[in-house]
Amino acid sequence: MRYLIALSLSVFFSVSAISAVLDDCGCQYPEACRDRGDGRTVCIGTQLDKGNAGDYCASAPLGFCKYPLTCQDRGDKVMICIDGTLEKGKNGSLCGTTPTVCKYPLQCKDRGDKINTCVGGDHYQGKRGDLCIGAQTFCEKSLTCKKDKEGVSICQ
Repeated sequence: MRYLIALSLSVFFSVSAISAVLDDCGCQYPEACRDRGDGRTVCIGTQLDKGNAGDYCASAPLGFCKYPLTCQDRGDKVMICIDGTLEKGKNGSLCGTTPTVCKYPLQCKDRGDKINTCVGGDHYQGKRGDLCIGAQTFCEKSLTCKKDKEGVSICQ
């Protein structure tokens, strides 16, 4: 009888341990549950040339992001596919670790939440909701550059 109880408990805990090791993100093949770069686990693709802009790519195979996208830290340790094409980024485009992505006169800066984006632009051209990062002369004259409730500076 003791043997049967011990065997039952052994099987129960073994199954529990195995299920904890299995994919707890709910990913479907070919995705896998992986750390996105900041300790949080998400579904990340595993097939080459399948990653679109904004897709998580930490722990993905080299070549996961579709060309011309590259896997970059968006500024807060989270790795995503970002378009690294020179001078293409508009206000709000993610620029990661490649400041040359932003179209002049925009700059690649932390938008206020540790995510690097193309911000700013020509004087008084910023529309409501454009990122401004404290550039008081960027927003249209009827708007001001203020932080929203998440700490992101936008023209309001």
